[in-house]
Amino acid sequence: MQEERKWCPLIQKKCVQHKCAFYTHIQGVNPNTGETVNKFDCAVNWVPFLLMEAAQKTEHTAAAVESFRNEMVDAQEKNQQLYIDSLNHTIENGLLPVNIHPIDTPMTPNVLDTTVKKLLDETKDYDKGG
Repeated sequence: MQEERKWCPLIQKKCVQHKCAFYTHIQGVNPNTGETVNKFDCAVNWVPFLLMEAAQKTEHTAAAVESFRNEMVDAQEKNQQLYIDSLNHTIENGLLPVNIHPIDTPMTPNVLDTTVKKLLDETKDYDKGG
C-alpha cells in the first residue's frame, strides 16, 4: 500500500517526496516516546522533533555544568578552610606568616651578575668588620 502524499506548503501542491531537497531521512530515537525512528519525511515536519531533542540535550548539559559547579564550590570551600586552619595553627604556635615579594626585574644574566657582585661586596664588607 502506497503512503498518501501530503500537501506541501512550500510548493503549494502535493509532496514530490524524493525529488524535493527538503525530503530528509532521519534515523534515531524519538525523544518523547523512546521509539526507534527510521523514515523519510519533510524537513519542515522534522523541526519540532529535532527541537525537542535539542532541548533535552541542553537540559542534560545544564545539569552537568551545575554539578561541576557544585563540585568546584565544595573544593574551594575545603581549600579556604584548610588555609584558615593552617593560619590559625601558625598563629597559635607563635609563628608569623612570611611576606614574599617578587623581584621587580627579571633575572637576566646582567642583573644576576650585578646581584651576585653586590652580595659578594657585602660579604667582604662584613668580613672586614664594616
